[in-house]
Amino acid sequence: YSMYKIRIHQIEMPFLFGWNFWKGFLLEIGPSFNFLVSAKEFNTLYGELETENRFHLFELGAVAGVGYRFQDHYGIGFRFNYSITSIGRMPVDRNGTTITHNMWNNALLFFAYYQF
Repeated sequence: YSMYKIRIHQIEMPFLFGWNFWKGFLLEIGPSFNFLVSAKEFNTLYGELETENRFHLFELGAVAGVGYRFQDHYGIGFRFNYSITSIGRMPVDRNGTTITHNMWNNALLFFAYYQF
């Protein structure tokens, strides 16, 4: 039994349209431009793996979220980030044949914030 893990560090630049629709509730949506800083792959059997330039330098994503500001400067929120373009390609060996699959970067975020 082995477990595979990817550790990706990206700089994300979201451009979000926000709408305060009801008593402190906020809806936001927009594109996200992501730049790859570093990427590492790990396997529990073999340790760190060679990435072999599998990851793309840029990724385009979409962001949607909701939030609630409960005081003048404090709030909480939830966002979903979804890859529109893949973050890279992964070769998979199937019965002696190598097939390449796209890798995607999708995330759920829960956060608290202070706005000034």
